[in-house]
Amino acid sequence: MADPILPTPDSLVTPFIDAIVAQRPEALQHFNSGGRWSHLSKMLRAQAVVALSRMADEVKSARLRFATGQSLRALCASEFNTTLPPDPQLAYGEVELARPSPGSASGIIPAGSRIPFVKRALPNGLPFGDPNAYPLPVASATYDVVAPVYIASGQLTAVVKIVAVTPGAEANVPLFVNGPPTYLHPTLISPGTPLFDTTITVTSVDAAGGSSGVTDAVLVAAARAHAIGQFGPTDGAIVAGLLEQQAVRRYASFPATAFLPYAQVYIADESWASSNLWVNRVAQHFADNWQGFGCRARFGPIVNYTITISPTIVLANSDSLNDTEAIDANVRAAAKSYFDDRPDFYSFRLSSLKAAIAAADPRILHCSSVSVIDAITGAEIPEPQNSFGTTATFQTTWSPFVVHWYLVDNGVQSTYMPPS
Repeated sequence: MADPILPTPDSLVTPFIDAIVAQRPEALQHFNSGGRWSHLSKMLRAQAVVALSRMADEVKSARLRFATGQSLRALCASEFNTTLPPDPQLAYGEVELARPSPGSASGIIPAGSRIPFVKRALPNGLPFGDPNAYPLPVASATYDVVAPVYIASGQLTAVVKIVAVTPGAEANVPLFVNGPPTYLHPTLISPGTPLFDTTITVTSVDAAGGSSGVTDAVLVAAARAHAIGQFGPTDGAIVAGLLEQQAVRRYASFPATAFLPYAQVYIADESWASSNLWVNRVAQHFADNWQGFGCRARFGPIVNYTITISPTIVLANSDSLNDTEAIDANVRAAAKSYFDDRPDFYSFRLSSLKAAIAAADPRILHCSSVSVIDAITGAEIPEPQNSFGTTATFQTTWSPFVVHWYLVDNGVQSTYMPPS
């Protein structure tokens, strides 16, 4: 066992008492009986506790693994040249508009708060969100038009760039690719005031990049990435440049190959949301600040595929079958972490998923089987055959997105069995 870095308060006070007793042997009984002499050692011990606490905090704050709060921010700034904006960030996105008549008049959708877009819940269209919306709650949000958009006479479609009025993750709009396009539905976001042409409707929307602020984990990840990626235009520099943007919380990066002369990078925010406008902003920041000679990267979004799982779990003791509520909670947490927290979130293997479920609770003997199921159609999903979760051939063709397997709330339907 290694020697302690700092002494204990007792190890500091004992030599003090020994020195006094050496000069005045009769004082020892007064130290032991709690007399006036003992007040000296108590005062010294109290001072030592304060000083050692300060020193222990300094030692702890010198390591990314242990530092927290303001100490962590100071460490990252001084030793890792990493300073992230502490405030919540704004979400950026795009609204696609359409109108049915080619003979409609021309007009302008002006910038600013004169024509706000309002985030509404499905299916009732209430303007204040819906905490019970599926596949995840819808929080209320309002967006401003970033730049004016001119729609010519006869023009049937247009794209409007928007930015959230209030910073925070509530304005993010995750994209889902399976089943009905729940988060592309035209009633999710609609004009807060009438447009120049009342026949214009919203056909799709995305918004991403809103954050709830910097956490210690986000700052540590950015500092570690900077320590590796600061020395040249390498794959490490790509990660460092990504995490320098505070709102980037999820990413997948694939190095360049002989088939593709650029790295493929996909990003999402803390809500697993990506939008074209936000992805392009991050890509531009990377190109301006991190993309050195010989380093090329192409950016894309992360989209979600809603799933549920059906594991068959064998318990170590039959008595545990009486009430499995606590086991259910642990299995849900382990399954959610499996699909969200792995670096290769874009893929899954049934064997590793079974292992994660088996380790979720000590009362579980093993997980004998598990199925991953499409949350919309109910069809069983096989293991992805490539690292994108798409039909693209890994690192030989560009994939426009990668898939995150989004385990819906209460999406674990477990079957429990007694030990055989």
